[in-house]
Amino acid sequence: MRKEFLRETKLLFSMSHLNVVRLVGAILSDEHGDPCEQEARGRAVIQGLANGLAYLHLLGMVHGDLQPKNVMVEADDMAKLVGFELHKTRQLIARATGSVKQGDLCWMSPKQRTGGTASFASDVYSLGLVMMYVM
Repeated sequence: MRKEFLRETKLLFSMSHLNVVRLVGAILSDEHGDPCEQEARGRAVIQGLANGLAYLHLLGMVHGDLQPKNVMVEADDMAKLVGFELHKTRQLIARATGSVKQGDLCWMSPKQRTGGTASFASDVYSLGLVMMYVM
């Protein structure tokens, strides 16, 4: 597949016609890579998420919206939780408007989906969903 890609890009680079798009650059990226390396990276990300969530819970904070879009992964596979700083504000707004649901339903615990508030337990449930997604 790699040789085929390189052969095709070389051909496209050499083409020059008014009605054919000109290729000005190409990047070869292996999305899957070495399965063992990917698994190790996934474990590092999950461990970081679990550690970050444990820290938030130690401070008495509930994330309430743990999902892949609220995870930042740095180049060295250091996972960082984001999107929690507004959780209390969202809860206050939700209580005032009578709507308790925040975030995407597919990442919520069953309790949250049925109108319950986010809790430590719902954070752990959502972390499990994110772990399955990562692995």
